[in-house]
Amino acid sequence: MLNKKTMEDILKALAKERPVFHSEADFQFALAEKIKEECKEAKVRLEYPVRDKENEHIDILVMFGKSGFPIELKYKTKKTSITIGSEKFHLAGHSAVNHNRYRFLKDVQRIERWNFPKGFTILLTNDTNYWNGNGQGCDDEDFRIYDGARKSGKLAWRNPTPKDKSLQEEINLSGTYTVKWEPFGERGEFQYLLFEVKK
Repeated sequence: MLNKKTMEDILKALAKERPVFHSEADFQFALAEKIKEECKEAKVRLEYPVRDKENEHIDILVMFGKSGFPIELKYKTKKTSITIGSEKFHLAGHSAVNHNRYRFLKDVQRIERWNFPKGFTILLTNDTNYWNGNGQGCDDEDFRIYDGARKSGKLAWRNPTPKDKSLQEEINLSGTYTVKWEPFGERGEFQYLLFEVKK
């Protein structure tokens, strides 16, 4: 079975081997491989379709017998180049941090509504804008995920609402989530946010 402590241990083990990823897909595959390595009895699927949800997929689904645990990932980077050994990483710059915060919290809502007893959302980033600043009075104040923030209930944009229709819907969280950022590896550039999402 998966719980938050197990996921934290898996992420720490992964960070020792892969402190940086080329892309979100690279992170997704590497995490899935590490879960299989650490949880040998589990079956792991990528991009698993959600039943009765057209065009909606789970980033990683971990199965223990008939029990499934969905994991949704976000890998959002600021533009930089990093060399580790002989491997060079040219990381893209993901702007619109406010939109990405919204999408991370939308993943929490999605897992709450899926027919699973528990799941996880993970945001991995080297952009300090995610864990700094409460944004009081800003249009995205409800979606700020600075260290120590608590997310629950209705979350909505202040004015102006984004023009992108996929970002306009209010988020309603059933649970309460406390934001605690953790270092990913020993290099210091990256931190991760992990939420355990329960029904």
